Amino acid sequence: MAREAVIRVRTEGERGLQRALQGIVRAAHRASSEQRRDAQTTTRAVEREEERRARSHSRTVRQELDDTRRAERQKRREAQETARAEETVLRRLRTQRRAARSEEGGGGPSFGSRLRAAGSQAAAGAVAVGRRAFARVEGYQAALGVPSRDEQVRMFIEAQQNLIRTTSQAGVTTEERNRAMAEVGRVATATNTDPTDLLNTLSMAQERFSNLPVDQLEAFARAAQASGSNVGDWAAAAGEFNRQLGVSQDEMSDLVGAIYQAGRAGSINPGDFASTFSGSMSAFRRFRGEGAMGASGAGEFIALSQSLGAGGLTPSETNTALGAFMRIGRSGRVRNAIERRIGRDTFDEQGRLAISSSDLLQRMHDDGSFATPRGLERMGIVDDQAQLAISMLMGRFEATGGNEVASLMGVSSAEGNRSIDDTVSALMHSTSGRAQAVGIESQVNFLQNGEQLVQIMTQLEGPLSDFQSRMPVTSEALSFLGETARDVGVTFAAMR
Repeated sequence: MAREAVIRVRTEGERGLQRALQGIVRAAHRASSEQRRDAQTTTRAVEREEERRARSHSRTVRQELDDTRRAERQKRREAQETARAEETVLRRLRTQRRAARSEEGGGGPSFGSRLRAAGSQAAAGAVAVGRRAFARVEGYQAALGVPSRDEQVRMFIEAQQNLIRTTSQAGVTTEERNRAMAEVGRVATATNTDPTDLLNTLSMAQERFSNLPVDQLEAFARAAQASGSNVGDWAAAAGEFNRQLGVSQDEMSDLVGAIYQAGRAGSINPGDFASTFSGSMSAFRRFRGEGAMGASGAGEFIALSQSLGAGGLTPSETNTALGAFMRIGRSGRVRNAIERRIGRDTFDEQGRLAISSSDLLQRMHDDGSFATPRGLERMGIVDDQAQLAISMLMGRFEATGGNEVASLMGVSSAEGNRSIDDTVSALMHSTSGRAQAVGIESQVNFLQNGEQLVQIMTQLEGPLSDFQSRMPVTSEALSFLGETARDVGVTFAAMR
C-alpha cells in the first residue's frame, strides 16, 4: 500500500510537472506569436512610413525639377529677348548709317553741320535718338560689367587729358599726338578695346619707357583681348624686353606671339614679365651675354621662366629661383666643377654661359649628377634656391617627357599670332562682342568728334544752359556731360 501510494504520488507529480512544462511551452509560443505579430505590425508601420516619405520626397524632387525647368525656360526667354532687342538696335543703327551715307553722297550737309544749323532742337533730337538706341543694349552691357555712361566718359576724358600732359612734357609734337589719337580710335574699333585703356597704355609707355608704341598698339590690344589680360601689361612687358634685352620694334609682333603661345603652357603672364621679372632680365643678360639679346634671347628667358613656373611656383617664387639658377656661374670653383661633368665649352672666359639654357639643362639631365642635392653639393652648389631651381628644371624632363625649355624656345610666334587672331575674331562676332561694339563705337566717335560734340551741346537749351551758367564744363560737369555726350556719340555711330 505504502509503495503504491508513493508510486501514485510520484506519478501525479510527474503529470503536474508535465502540465507545468506544457503551460510554459504554450506561454512561450503565445509570447513568440505576439512578438512576431508586433514585429510584423512594426515592420508594416515602418514600411508604410518609408513609402510615405519616399512619395513625399518624390513629390519634392518633381517640384524642384519643375521649378528648375521653369527657371531655365525663363532664362532662355530672357536671353532670347535680349538678343532680339540687341539685334533690333544693331539693325536700326545700320539702317540709319546707310541712310546718312546716302544723303551725304547726294551732296547733303554733314551730320554735324545739320545739327549745328538746326540749333538746340536738332541737338536735343540727336540726344534722344542716341538715348533710345543705347537703352536697348545698356542692360546687356551692364551684365558684362561695362561702366555706366557718365563713368566711361569721365574716365575717357581724364585718360585723354593725361596723355596730352604726358606727351607735352616729353616734347611729343602735336602731329605725333594727333596720330596717336587717331590710332587709338582705329585700334579700339578693330579690337573692341575700350579707348580709355588704350589712352592709358600710351601714357604709361611714354612715362615708363619714353616711347609711344603707336605702331604696336593693335598687336598689344589683340593679345590682351585673346588672353583676357590688360593691354597695358602687354605694352609694359614689351617695353621691358626692349629696354633690358634689346628686342627691336620690328621684332615686337614675333615677341607678342611667342609670349602668348608659351604662356598657354605656363603660369607667367605679361604683367609678371613687366613687373616681377624686370630685375631678372638684367641678370639674364649677365648670365648669357650676347645670347640674351634680341627676340631669340627673349624667347630663351620666357622659356626658362615658364618651365620653372609650370613646376608649381608662384611668379614671385619663380623669379627668386630663376635668379639663384643664373648665379651658379659666378663662382669659378662651381664653373670648373660643372665643366668637368658636362664639358669645357659650357662657360666663356668671363663666366657667361656659352651654350643655350636648353643645351645646359640637357647636359645636366644626361649626366645624372645634378638630380640630387648631394650631387649638387659636390659641385659647390649649396644655395637652397639654386638647388630648388635645378631640381625643378630636372623634374620637368620626367613631367613632360623631354626638354621643356627647348620646346618652349621653339614655339612658333606665327602660330601664337594666328591663335590670337582666331580668338579675337570669335569674340568680336559673338553676341556679347557686338553689344560691346556699340559702346566702343560711341566712345571712338566722341574721341574723333569731341570738339564738334561740345559745340552741339552748347546749343542745348534748358538744363545744360542753366548748368553752364552756374559753372564751367570742368570735372564737376562730367557726370552730366557724360550722359549727353554718350547719347550723341551713339547717334554719330549710327549716322557714319
